[in-house]
Amino acid sequence: MEPLYRLLTDDLNGLLDRITAAWRESGAPAALAPDQGLRMLMDEAEERLSGLRLRVLQDYEEWRCAMDACEGLWALSRLRAGGEAEPMEPAEIDVLEAA
Repeated sequence: MEPLYRLLTDDLNGLLDRITAAWRESGAPAALAPDQGLRMLMDEAEERLSGLRLRVLQDYEEWRCAMDACEGLWALSRLRAGGEAEPMEPAEIDVLEAA
């Protein structure tokens, strides 16, 4: 998950850099609070962004588990067919124990 985590972190850092640069260019004081309606929209957008980031990371973890299961099943098939057995990964051992 590390590469995806880094990608999402880089995206978020880029967003924060663009927001900061826009504030500096506009000359607006950093302490200036947006009106209540705008603040509510900003909070909702940030909450949505946070939720989507979490979902992407969770979905990627599920993707990795599905890939491991598929690889384990192919290894099991190879073993049952009498093929050479390579050293097994933990996911393959789990699949063999479940079969």
